[in-house]
Amino acid sequence: MLSITLHPLIFLSISDHYTRAKVNNGKPTRILGALFGKQKGRTVDICKSFELLYNEKEESGNVILEIIDKYIKQQFELYKQLFPDYEILGWYSCSNTLDPIISDEHLFKTFQKYNEKPLYLTVNIESKTEIGNLPAKLWEGIMKINNNIAKFEFQPVDFKIGSLEDERIVLSEVTKSKDTSEESSQFCINMDLSLSSLKMLISQLELIQKMIQTDPSLLKDDEFVNRLNKITSRIPIEGVKTYKEDLVKDYGDYVMLNAISEMSVSLEKMQALKGALKSKRSRKHQIPANFMDYQDLDEIDDDF
Repeated sequence: MLSITLHPLIFLSISDHYTRAKVNNGKPTRILGALFGKQKGRTVDICKSFELLYNEKEESGNVILEIIDKYIKQQFELYKQLFPDYEILGWYSCSNTLDPIISDEHLFKTFQKYNEKPLYLTVNIESKTEIGNLPAKLWEGIMKINNNIAKFEFQPVDFKIGSLEDERIVLSEVTKSKDTSEESSQFCINMDLSLSSLKMLISQLELIQKMIQTDPSLLKDDEFVNRLNKITSRIPIEGVKTYKEDLVKDYGDYVMLNAISEMSVSLEKMQALKGALKSKRSRKHQIPANFMDYQDLDEIDDDF
């Protein structure tokens, strides 16, 4: 049995890809992409994804999607430069259903060129699921023998969600809480929590002070004094200057990490764009939603 881990940034990339395609086409559009990661024995770690170019053709009344092999190879080479130990593990699609469709069998055979047993991730962004449930399923292709007749089927497989430290940093920013009037960053949320804790501490200290003023004999009670000493000893005593320095340092680290994450994503997209520019001169094909229109590409092609 396979042990499969999916990284959450894949779902963010798919959601971004689907949203751009929907806006560009003016309606929900099925999208395709490749899954990229590591496999060691029965352990599969799906870490990255990239969008795919494809053509549509009709066979026996069914619409078949044909992936442009040249584009996959170009993207694969770009990713191998950044992640030499990664390989193509399968593909994803995002549409209005989580179940495989007829044309997916053809895609399965296409991806067998890159992986003997490719995995297939289906995502339905538009579906309404319960909180905590992902609108996604993972499938593997199998051959079943029935009455001496071999039949291809997709079979669902279990997976778990895992993330690295840099992914958690990005996700904390993406999933920042919102109110009706303005957006609040994770930094502001943490500051609100600290402020609430300080207000509670002040109210408790004021209560103790009022108790002592009301009944001064409490200071002669050894048990009360010992408990009061334990409380006050746990309160860190720092000057305003030290606190401000630590605050600025923590906030600076947070901003820097977010900037590095955004730069990494931008660099990845620029490499993908460069690959598209090299391939678009050879023949016409569909440009995915994350790239500019042909008119825009002509204007910046010379820069590469």
